Amino acid sequence: MLRSFPSTGYQSLRNLYFGSISSIRNQPGTATFTLSSLKRALGEILTARQPSWVRTLDNLSDFDAGDHADHLASARIATEAASQFSNASTAGYMGYPAQVRPSLSTS
Repeated sequence: MLRSFPSTGYQSLRNLYFGSISSIRNQPGTATFTLSSLKRALGEILTARQPSWVRTLDNLSDFDAGDHADHLASARIATEAASQFSNASTAGYMGYPAQVRPSLSTS
């Protein structure tokens, strides 16, 4: 199922991640990426920078569980690229659902 907007040609990272579309264009449309070429591009950055940590949005929650689908897809893509192209540790952080969680008491 394509989940995005006609104005973007139904492009979304979720659709790319799940194979509903074979490629996605950047904005302003100067480059096109497949899922594997996007991971390779991230891999080139990781190889050049050699980070100790790769921090993303939540990469573990189910889609449609409250966060934006492209947040989850981009986090999964980044985590997969990190595991393939670097020895960096990874951490995912809660996105939109954090807004409705109670704050932690500091007293």
